[in-house]
Amino acid sequence: MFKIWLKKYSLIVFICISIAVVIIGLLPPRECVLCTEPPHHAPYLLNLATGEIGELTVYDTHGNLLFEEQMTGTFSFLHCAGLTGYCDTTSELCHFDIPVGADKYNPAHFCTDCRKLLGSFKNHAYVLVDTFVKGSPLILPITESVTYELRCYRISTAYNKERSRYELTVNGTLSING
Repeated sequence: MFKIWLKKYSLIVFICISIAVVIIGLLPPRECVLCTEPPHHAPYLLNLATGEIGELTVYDTHGNLLFEEQMTGTFSFLHCAGLTGYCDTTSELCHFDIPVGADKYNPAHFCTDCRKLLGSFKNHAYVLVDTFVKGSPLILPITESVTYELRCYRISTAYNKERSRYELTVNGTLSING
């Protein structure tokens, strides 16, 4: 009896399960990387196409606090939001080249509340995010020529026509190292 039912209705059951999987896949997640990221002192770079996020650090930090004495004094490559840049803590500098033709905002990676925050950035591939104040991220666009001041960070962008990229530079303004 079950075999007859299975033969008769298996296609319908398969279609219903497939539709349910598609519908569940279209629903936004309850939480996303933007709203669950803990507060940090440095700003973040957020890849709107993939949901990857990474801190643009230029100081030695612990959570959202700076260490009183900066010890690192190193140059290193920094992997952040799907890009590779560099960090020079001796110069209190972080630099990334952001491709202009990168994939744009994909809302599937973000929860409903964060989709509302990101709604005006639909034509962007990357944005800057300041999570210093928990629960109220500040989102800043990366455009052709802009400078932002956040706490002890000066964030500037410039458009490089020859390379078709935005050059994003984060400078520390505390002058801890001298």
